Amino acid sequence: MTYSRKLPGNATSSTVAEVNPKALAQGLYSTAAASAGISVADNANLDMGTNDFTLHWEGSLPDWTPAAGIYLMRKGAINGTGPAYEFSIGPTGTIRAYLKGAGGTVKNFESATANTFVDGSTHKLTLIFTRETTGAAGSLSIWTDGILFESATIEAGAGGDVGNALGMEIMGHNSSTRYAGTTNSAVIYN
Repeated sequence: MTYSRKLPGNATSSTVAEVNPKALAQGLYSTAAASAGISVADNANLDMGTNDFTLHWEGSLPDWTPAAGIYLMRKGAINGTGPAYEFSIGPTGTIRAYLKGAGGTVKNFESATANTFVDGSTHKLTLIFTRETTGAAGSLSIWTDGILFESATIEAGAGGDVGNALGMEIMGHNSSTRYAGTTNSAVIYN
């Protein structure tokens, strides 16, 4: 089908998509390599502090049950030495989250159930962190394609500030590992 309609001068991306659904980017494909993933320099919008926040990743992986874990989104200190948050797919297809605030304890979460995605298929994955405080427990909910996949409680306690001076890495780990797959979207909400 050919689209020949002229767009108005102030067309938004949604208007463009309505006129030509192929006008939006289809995703960023990366190959596995011994180099960095997609790197985003540190800025205040990536530092979640002690606030609630959401990580959302859309894309496809050639293997949804990889032999080694795949970091979809990661910001923080190497090897858990400082504040950090991470979103990954485990070696058996589980969905994992990691959260460590300054002075707080490490919170590792791994879904009890592995995903059942077909290799190469595209999916929307979302982690919603409701941060814990000294007086109240927090929570983590994992969503896949708009459906609640699993949830967990974050024990009450001083969670600490997860802000740090490192950049965000998407589809990579420690600037030395890049994973194969296509990232259509990687968004942080705070």
